[in-house]
Amino acid sequence: MPASIEHGNIKGPWEINQIFFRELRGVDDEIGRIADICQTPVCIFQGDSDNKVMPEDTKQFFIKLPGPKKLVTVHAGHDYAGAEQQVLTEMLAWFSKYV
Repeated sequence: MPASIEHGNIKGPWEINQIFFRELRGVDDEIGRIADICQTPVCIFQGDSDNKVMPEDTKQFFIKLPGPKKLVTVHAGHDYAGAEQQVLTEMLAWFSKYV
């Protein structure tokens, strides 16, 4: 990270300051709490070559969820490029059943 993060804000199209990084550190804890209290059917899509949300992190979160739940792993990255049809088909099937 740039040294300027330690001393103030990062400026560009958006301004990122120390508060952002403090809050970011708490996201994992919040996600864990969501899994503990979730009462809604959940379908998670994960790209097997996603480099933003690691597949192992998704699996750990998925395990914590109560049912009904489904984890769909697609051969794609974070944006599901090349797997759009599979994602849409699975998503529509899930919505048809639970929404």
